[in-house]
Amino acid sequence: FAAGAGDVYAVGAKGTILHSEDGGTNWTPYSGALPNRQIQCIVSEAGSNDGLYVGFDAGVYYRNASLA
Repeated sequence: FAAGAGDVYAVGAKGTILHSEDGGTNWTPYSGALPNRQIQCIVSEAGSNDGLYVGFDAGVYYRNASLA
């Protein structure tokens, strides 16, 4: 999904999240230390440091660009 001007997030297999800052031309891993589980949903936090709420079958996790 698109989060801001040029920012796009994509969900892959087993808890993988990818981030693009150029509309999808180049992708970088964004999962960090998120669990290796199937993702149910993601929501971006407007005005944050690329913050995402990630919904798994086991609960909701938060990830932003300052987290490892």
